[in-house]
Amino acid sequence: MTSKTTTLYFSFPSNFVISINLNGDASFREREELLLRAYVPGIQIMGIARKNITNNPDLIISYYPSKYQKISYEDNHIIIRDDWSKEIPVYFFHLIYSISHHALLKKGYYTIHSVCVGKENQWSLLLGHTGVGKTTVMLDLLHNYRFKTFSSNKTIVRFKKNFYLEAIAGTTTITRKDSDRDKLKAVVGQTANFVNRFACKLPDKYSASKNKVKISRVYFVRLNPAVKECVSLNNFESIVALYPFFLDYINSGIVLFNGKDLYDGTPITTEIKKKILSSLKKSLISLDVYSLNGSLDFISKTIGKHYEK
Repeated sequence: MTSKTTTLYFSFPSNFVISINLNGDASFREREELLLRAYVPGIQIMGIARKNITNNPDLIISYYPSKYQKISYEDNHIIIRDDWSKEIPVYFFHLIYSISHHALLKKGYYTIHSVCVGKENQWSLLLGHTGVGKTTVMLDLLHNYRFKTFSSNKTIVRFKKNFYLEAIAGTTTITRKDSDRDKLKAVVGQTANFVNRFACKLPDKYSASKNKVKISRVYFVRLNPAVKECVSLNNFESIVALYPFFLDYINSGIVLFNGKDLYDGTPITTEIKKKILSSLKKSLISLDVYSLNGSLDFISKTIGKHYEK
C-alpha cells in the first residue's frame, strides 16, 4: 500500500521558499495554520498550489512517520522522523521560524521578537522577550487607544537607504495562556488549542491596512506595577539594547524531541553582525528608543501621550 504524501509550500519575503512533504497520516489543519502565523512572521502558506512558486524550492523538509525520533539535514534537505499521527508538534513551528530567520538574515531582513503597533504614519515596536507583557500592552492599545497592529509577536524589518527602519511583515495571530481566555472575549477571533495555551487571530478591524510601515519609536516594555519608569535611551544604550534582538539567538536554536536533539541553524557570520551594527547606528537618526516599565495603565498612557505630540 502506497503511503499518502501531502506537499505544502511556504514562501517568505526575499522569495525564499520551503516545501514540506508530509508522509503518512500527518495532517495540516486550521490549528497548524494559526500556530505558523503566530510564530513565523511574513509566512505565506501556499497549500498544494504551485502558482508563482519556483520549480526548485530553496529548502525541502520531509517528514516520515517513525517511532524513533531523528532529524538529519544536508544542503537544502531536512528529514524528520517522528510520530505526528495525533498532531504536528510545537517544535515544528519553531523550526520553521529558525530556518526563515537565518535565511532572511543573509538577505538583509531581520526578524525581531516584537509587536508592531501604531496609528496613521506613526508606528512603534514593543520589544521584549517572552513574558514581559508585550501582547498585553498591545491588546490594551488596540482596545482602549484605537491603535492598529501591524504584527502581533514577531516583526520583519529592514534598513532603508535613507537610514530609517521599516517593518515589512509580521505575525498575524497571538498565543495566550488558557487562563487568559475569558479576559480576551472582546478582541479574540478564531482560536486553536495547544499544550496549556491557545492561538487566536484578532478580528480584522484591529489590523493595519498598510503592507509596510516606517518605525519611529521602539519601546522596551516590561509590566511591573511596582514602578513607573520611562527612560529615553541615548545612542550607545540603544545600540547595546537593540543589537541582540536583530540576531535573536534565544529563538534561533530549537530544542527537538523533548531535549533529545537540537537544530542550531546556520552560523551568523561576522559580516552580518557588522552590517547590523553599522545600520543600527545610522537608523538612530530617525528612531527614538525608550525603556518603559510600569503598570499596564502607565505604559499604555505613556505610549498614547507620545502619539499626541
